[in-house]
Amino acid sequence: MPASMTASSALLVSIFPIELECPRNHNGFVNYMHPAARKDTILTRTYNTEILSTLGRQPGNPAFWTDEKRTTDLGAGYNLLRVWDTFIWTRDFTQEQERYIPHPIAALDVANDLVRHWTSDVIRPAAAFGPGMKVIKTDAPTPEDLAELRQVQEGYFRSLITDAHNKHARGEMKDISDLHRAAAKWMGANNLPWVPRIEEVTMKTCVACNNQIRSLALRCEHCNVDLPDFYRKYGIEADPLNDAAVSAVLQRMANAKPEPRAAALRQ
Repeated sequence: MPASMTASSALLVSIFPIELECPRNHNGFVNYMHPAARKDTILTRTYNTEILSTLGRQPGNPAFWTDEKRTTDLGAGYNLLRVWDTFIWTRDFTQEQERYIPHPIAALDVANDLVRHWTSDVIRPAAAFGPGMKVIKTDAPTPEDLAELRQVQEGYFRSLITDAHNKHARGEMKDISDLHRAAAKWMGANNLPWVPRIEEVTMKTCVACNNQIRSLALRCEHCNVDLPDFYRKYGIEADPLNDAAVSAVLQRMANAKPEPRAAALRQ
């Protein structure tokens, strides 16, 4: 949509404890990321309206979103994702020359598409149950909204736990996924024999393409950029707290002594 128009937003709430993604060709390309919801944290993720709704990306590789977190009582946590009106580029066949025009997509349609993708396409629900997420019309979920999500998700997770029990009994341990284990953990069933193998994975944002990658990665799986080289090339200082892996590599490179032959050639 033109920059002179005001974009509207829509909200979806989620208590699903799994990280998900949904790539869409909005204003070129946006990879919507659903962070894993925590029971003791309220996370509000606001997607960048300049990226979603403005013709022409802003310079400086802006972040796709900003996050705000605050702790809350155990069991009262949720994720709140705000998305904006956006558009996709479509071919204008009324013109002889190849020309593309923006086709608008309302924020509410974006939010409903994400919920549909994450509850149906990505994770297959069982009967009337599934991941606890929905689009809301208010600025925050009501107690009734959260109770509904918990009921839907608890039914889904019970079915996953039963499925994992059956797989374990048949010796099919390789077919028990981290989703099964996350379901058991969320339901408080941490003492089951097939639960302990769950792997906690932390993520970071690639400085080159803004996609989420594993925190220990030294090369981005999306844009294939060598991160230490990228940091050195553009003079970026690696934060030891947010990117310890790259920071450690750069520190070793800085402290490395040149080999005698290489030092002699430079003199």
